[in-house]
Amino acid sequence: MNIEQVRKTLFSYLNQNHLFLYNGSRGIHESFFGRIITIYPRTFLILTDQGVLKSFSYSDFIIHSLKVLQNALNNPEYNTLSNESKEVLKITALMHDFGKKGHVITTGHASLSKIYSEAILDNYNIPSKIKQRVLNQIANHHWFENYNKGITNAEDVAKIFPTKDDITIAKILAKGDFESVNPKFHLKRLTGTELSQAEYEKTFNDIIKNVK
Repeated sequence: MNIEQVRKTLFSYLNQNHLFLYNGSRGIHESFFGRIITIYPRTFLILTDQGVLKSFSYSDFIIHSLKVLQNALNNPEYNTLSNESKEVLKITALMHDFGKKGHVITTGHASLSKIYSEAILDNYNIPSKIKQRVLNQIANHHWFENYNKGITNAEDVAKIFPTKDDITIAKILAKGDFESVNPKFHLKRLTGTELSQAEYEKTFNDIIKNVK
């Protein structure tokens, strides 16, 4: 798949799922979300020039991000969010792995993703409040890993995500990200023993129920 095919696929996906959010004066599209997608190829160039994402293909990187987004949009909790919070979630889903190398565990990539995302978002007319919420979600998008291991607790999570909507976004994205690695990853990784999908859903909800 060449970059033009990727671009067409992405715009088709966004149109079908009504993901165009902001009207603005810059960019090919008349929406902020459209411009974020437009810069995916440029983002790859920037990150590759700095030695990041060298082994990550366009399709792998974008497919994972879109799977996270798709899972998030299908989560029943998504409909409880305000319109502004829905925008925060959508932008975060697309940008959360901008600092990750391909096909390897990249320690600290959440922090790198925040740095790269901030530099990109600074070029666009996005409200400061939304940008800061997005960056906080990106920087802390692996919070569930420590929570699931018992390293942090619900009170710690509440300090990271200060509003009810921010906590809801964090929970939606954690689940969406966890389930978008490969078809079996989340079933094996949650408890260390392979679960059925039904067992996984129940166990995940039991683990996360006190985060509110």
